[in-house]
Amino acid sequence: MIYIFKSSFIITGVFLLYQLLKNDKNFIRNRIFLVIGLLLSLVLPLFSYTLSQPIAISNTYTLEPITINAKQVNTIVQQNFNFFRIILIVYFLGIIIFLIRDGLQIYKLLSMAKRSGIVGEKGYKLVFTKDTGSPFSFFNMIFINKQIDKNEAETILVHEQTHVKQRHSLDVLLMEIVVVLQWFNPIAWYYRTLIREVHEYLADSATLRNGIEKAGYLQLLFAMALKVKSADLSNSFCQIKLKRRLSMISKNCNSRFSGLKFVLSISLLLMFLWVVSCENADKNKAISDASLSAVPPSTSTSMNNDKVLATSEKMPAYQGGDKALVKFIMDNIKYPQAAKEKGIMGTVYISFVVESDGTVADVKVDKGIGSGCDEEAMRVVKLMPKWVPGQDAGKNVSVALKLPIKFSLN
Repeated sequence: MIYIFKSSFIITGVFLLYQLLKNDKNFIRNRIFLVIGLLLSLVLPLFSYTLSQPIAISNTYTLEPITINAKQVNTIVQQNFNFFRIILIVYFLGIIIFLIRDGLQIYKLLSMAKRSGIVGEKGYKLVFTKDTGSPFSFFNMIFINKQIDKNEAETILVHEQTHVKQRHSLDVLLMEIVVVLQWFNPIAWYYRTLIREVHEYLADSATLRNGIEKAGYLQLLFAMALKVKSADLSNSFCQIKLKRRLSMISKNCNSRFSGLKFVLSISLLLMFLWVVSCENADKNKAISDASLSAVPPSTSTSMNNDKVLATSEKMPAYQGGDKALVKFIMDNIKYPQAAKEKGIMGTVYISFVVESDGTVADVKVDKGIGSGCDEEAMRVVKLMPKWVPGQDAGKNVSVALKLPIKFSLN
């Protein structure tokens, strides 16, 4: 669910940034921008990195992870599980429906090609059909009505060959994967329209560059607009709204700010992706290793009127070692019912002082997650027996420590 959320967030961000570029005539650049957005939405949520922050204290004891797992304490309440299960069922049901839809469309296209017969040409395959709808292409196959006028057919072939040569069907297939995964996201559906628009602009430009007269070409577009009937997975000759298409054909050049807008959109995109993929070190630090680290003391003296140190020559140690500390925490802590019901997970950071006589004092929540987890972690730390105190210059000293305890429902 986190992957799908991040993927949807990225698509939405790229879509909003593309609004800066969509009116420019640099169609190749626009296509690259949109396709990169698709790839990022599929790949980037799989990875994340943590912002490193300088550690003020160098002395750190690293223990085995102290993770309080709900399975070891109790299971998630049934009503929350059922609600989550319903969401998953609806989501995957939508995926199945759209996969079936796409599969049927591919089957119909291949059946039409087989039924109508394929004429091999250089670089593409020509399929003459009885369908009176608008011509279209699918990968290296161009579907065209056998009754069409010869001059019109030549113009259409130039257009559709551009789709084939530039492999626009790969973009469409990639877009369909995103749409299937994000069928609930209206931005993904509109993004698909933007991809198709760019494909048609590229094909229109290539057609006009091949010497096709503009007025006659526009007239052909109007004629074919009345016959639009093609599969969603194909590149139709006249599937996109004519108003914007005619505007792009008639447009002579880009605005003088085109390059500046592109640099701005790329800069904003990089910043946006950085925000999506990075995680705050405060949230993740010590979650994986449950480090027991020395921290600056909140008071200058301990309960025994000793000076509290942030570090010492010999750091305090739990009786029996790190594994004994982990066992003590696991045996005594309980996952709060309120936290389980709300699905609360995360790491509670408890700061405390190991006095010069080994007793644990000044126990506080340095950073918490709420719903009873903070109080429970603090309660268990207060129960800890005496530690082996830290030593400095051969004398026992009081040292401030921090212990992360991770609560997990997984």
